[in-house]
Amino acid sequence: LAGQVSSDFSIALPLKAGLTGQEDQYEARGKITNGKLGKVVLDYELQEADLDFSLDQSNLNFSGPLRFSGIPVTLDWTTHLSGPDKGHADFSVDAPKVSGSEISALGYEVNEYLEGSVALKSKAKLSPGGLITMTVESDFNNARLEVPQIHWHKARGEGGSIDFSLSIEKKHLHAKDINIELGHLKTDGDVQFDMKGPVMSLSLEQLSLSYAQLKGLKLERDESKNLIFTLQGGEASLEPFLSADEQGADPLQKQVEVESKAVVQELRSTGFTIEIGESKLDKLHINKETYLDNIEFSGRREGQGWQEIKVSGHNPLAGGREDTDPQFVATEKLGPGEFSIAFGPLANGRYPLHIEVEDLGSLFSAVKGKNIMRSGYLVLDGDSQGPLFTEPLQADLQLNYFTLKEAPAISSVLNMASLTQIISTFRHTGLAFNSASGSLQLDGSRLSIEDGHLKGGSLGVVSSGWMDLKQQTLALKGVVVPLSNLNNLVGKIPLFGRIIVGKDGHGITAVDYTVTGTISDPVASINEEALTPELLENMTGTDDESGDQTPR
Repeated sequence: LAGQVSSDFSIALPLKAGLTGQEDQYEARGKITNGKLGKVVLDYELQEADLDFSLDQSNLNFSGPLRFSGIPVTLDWTTHLSGPDKGHADFSVDAPKVSGSEISALGYEVNEYLEGSVALKSKAKLSPGGLITMTVESDFNNARLEVPQIHWHKARGEGGSIDFSLSIEKKHLHAKDINIELGHLKTDGDVQFDMKGPVMSLSLEQLSLSYAQLKGLKLERDESKNLIFTLQGGEASLEPFLSADEQGADPLQKQVEVESKAVVQELRSTGFTIEIGESKLDKLHINKETYLDNIEFSGRREGQGWQEIKVSGHNPLAGGREDTDPQFVATEKLGPGEFSIAFGPLANGRYPLHIEVEDLGSLFSAVKGKNIMRSGYLVLDGDSQGPLFTEPLQADLQLNYFTLKEAPAISSVLNMASLTQIISTFRHTGLAFNSASGSLQLDGSRLSIEDGHLKGGSLGVVSSGWMDLKQQTLALKGVVVPLSNLNNLVGKIPLFGRIIVGKDGHGITAVDYTVTGTISDPVASINEEALTPELLENMTGTDDESGDQTPR
């Protein structure tokens, strides 16, 4: 306590015998100049106080300007000395102009996000036990706010307010009846946290941004800093967060992408758990034209990787499928447009992965915005020895009844082989396939393919090799066989595989190919060879007695 005090004091005593203290009448009035008082609220100091004060038997009052931990405010404080509120204090604070640097001095770093000033008003009550309850009103009209990581900003002069009720007891803070309106950001709910520790809980009835309207959002953090998140519905858009590598992306978007990757890397280096409880999202917009709906998701991340992930949803833009086999349709587990992903640990230490998509073509088009294929029922089953992307992932892929409309590697091979009729079909309507299958391994960014087969009415492909998804390079080799008339030909041969004759008397012409370079612009080299019965069996899926389907 420091400063200068000047005061007038008066006392009135009744002239009688047996005088008691309750009968005394006293009054003091004065002024405190350049006053200072430490650790008033949450260890913050009062400084440069120029206060008028008054004292009587009922109340002690201070009022006037001061600095609260460096912030200029006007204070009106009354401590009750008698009556039902004895020991309690009522006070109000008016801070008409608080800058970002002054807020940062309180320990809340906002300089990166706030330009200008904020006006604050608060009324509070302090109980003898140290409990503080208050209401806070704020005006952000003179502030410019921007948080590029979430693609949100509020312009100066756009208005804006944050109002809430607050209770503080033993460094535990509980803000309730929160109402925030800052440009496109609107929310209401409550938050609790220990100001010197990690425990925190956030519950928002609704959260609105220009790209999201979420409902029932909850976030909790326990003593071990583990985070638990749940969401009960709403809509969101991924459009603001699409890759900044796209042509025309502005510098801010690229900066946000870099910062987002840094946040992800920081999360990977921490030891706490992130748990997503059973959550749902009514709609997830990819862009202005496409969206997914009825999304349900949950997951758990520990240490360096995701231990468990479950996602399911529906693509309303899925078109009619091109199935021609009723028996296959009868085995499908998903309805039109549905998709599901499940990854999680078993007791034996393995981490199985199951992905199933009813219409892969339309889902890929919705998510990536590229119409490279139409239709296709996908089933992918695999497993790993550790959390997702921390250990190599082995998987078997099966994709049935689809039309491929864009595939640079296949296009380059067809062009080199001068298969003009198939090339024309590919360019105009796409190539229809009954199935695609193969064994995959994902190790980091390297995707290896073994025993890859594409089987269709006009073309058969056997392939193996690798693609680097980060470097966007590839190296594949295999065999391409034009099958335009092959099914009819085979149907006319009584003993299948015994006699297949081409122009040279040895077999139908096939193309042995190698593809290297980049995924978007590959370079192909080819050699023609005769299609032997064994290779034909690889194309059509008919096994010989040895079961060997290695392409020759």
